[in-house]
Amino acid sequence: MHQSKNLNSIRFTLNIKVILVLLIIFNSVGIRYFQGQGIILGLIILTIFVVKYTGFVFSNKTLKFFILIIFLSPLFIRSFDVATLKRYIVFSVNFLNAFLFVQTYDGNFYKSMRDIKSALNVFFIHAFISVLLIPLPKTDFTAGLNYHTILYIFNYSNTTFNFLKDSRITGFFWEPGILQLFLNLFLFLEIKERKSFVKIGLVIMTILFTLSTAGYLILLINLLYYLIRNKFKIKYILIIGVGSVLLSSIFITNMDNKLSGNARSSSAIRFMNMKMAYNLILAKPLFGYGLQGSSFYANNGIAYNSMLDYFSRQDIQTLGLERLGLTNGILQIGVFFGIPMLLLIFYGILRQKILGKLGKVENLFFFAILFMSALSEPIFTTSFFLIFPISALTRKKNKNSLSLL
Repeated sequence: MHQSKNLNSIRFTLNIKVILVLLIIFNSVGIRYFQGQGIILGLIILTIFVVKYTGFVFSNKTLKFFILIIFLSPLFIRSFDVATLKRYIVFSVNFLNAFLFVQTYDGNFYKSMRDIKSALNVFFIHAFISVLLIPLPKTDFTAGLNYHTILYIFNYSNTTFNFLKDSRITGFFWEPGILQLFLNLFLFLEIKERKSFVKIGLVIMTILFTLSTAGYLILLINLLYYLIRNKFKIKYILIIGVGSVLLSSIFITNMDNKLSGNARSSSAIRFMNMKMAYNLILAKPLFGYGLQGSSFYANNGIAYNSMLDYFSRQDIQTLGLERLGLTNGILQIGVFFGIPMLLLIFYGILRQKILGKLGKVENLFFFAILFMSALSEPIFTTSFFLIFPISALTRKKNKNSLSLL
């Protein structure tokens, strides 16, 4: 009887952890259905930690972490306007949630990998169902960006590909470029565990419907990883070779659309965004500018002149570029905190522990997935992606204790 009770407790804890992963991911990069959703959801997640894992939340390690946040606040805050302070509060909650998530596993990172994979499986199933529902009629709604939806659960965005029209799958995320990241990460873990080729094939097919250029490049990296895991067996080389040729054809068409077709303005914005970030980093390479809201880029001379290199003043105003902020997640960290912090985050991702024990080659593949996705998505200040570098900066003092280095 006592053993049965323990088993039920374990299952409940597993369920809670998977739900926390789902909430943390959605809070990090989910569609913003209402104003203030990010901070509200972040506080809900923090409340769950307080109620369910009280011992971890009110431990000496957490107190030290609060002191660390206060000590580092000059790095984050350079001005005291309302927008900057609000951004600092959101970032601090994200940082704290990521820290507590790592701490609650108390060094059992195989279990954390299982829970993360279970959450990613949920997002894969949802995306796969979204593909099946593409022929159904949809309604329009706006939540920062314009979406088409079925019951506000299965969400899509526009595409320049005529055969899909308004049915580029987005999942629960703010755009397809984020969905592909989680699908490719799930695919990576499936390949690592040598799952069936059928399941892997379904994940690949779902990634194709994101129509994400970065997603296709990362998919090729995952296919290379699959060949390495299977020791370059001839049958897999042939299957993946044919698939790669077809994938390359879709990729080239997609790139042509983005560079010279109807989506070329989107590419111009991304190139402008990269140059703006590069110029800002050159001006303050060591410590950056601190956490900044979108209004910073309209008021900073370096940033605004970078916009003028690509667009006229009228186009900047019409497209709302001065409110866009940085879309390159890697350069965003460089702008906010400087090059040393960016390198520290890179080191943290390469040495992450939250996905269990990965070999050196596997860590490189994992790093490539995050790096290539972050080139067009500002993800590294969100709670889910802070989990990886934070997990690298932990060590076991003994089997019952986990501490920051």
